[in-house]
Amino acid sequence: MAGLVTAVPGLVILSEHKGVIFIVAGVLLAAAAAARHLGREAPCPADPAQALACGRLRRWGGMMLAVSAAIYAVGFFFAYGFALLA
Repeated sequence: MAGLVTAVPGLVILSEHKGVIFIVAGVLLAAAAAARHLGREAPCPADPAQALACGRLRRWGGMMLAVSAAIYAVGFFFAYGFALLA
């Protein structure tokens, strides 16, 4: 463990402030999900090429949001939930 702290000195700061970091990250993820939900009915451009790109970007954005939420959930589990099981 000492080798890891030596290699990544910012790790100590992150672990000291993990509560604030998880709260801020959760709020930002919730804001992203809310913005995505509110913009779900927004029309794509009439141009076929731009409409295709718009649809593709909406799908990619949804996948990125889902992957980000999954990574957040795993991190939250190992930061807080795993200690409850031990």
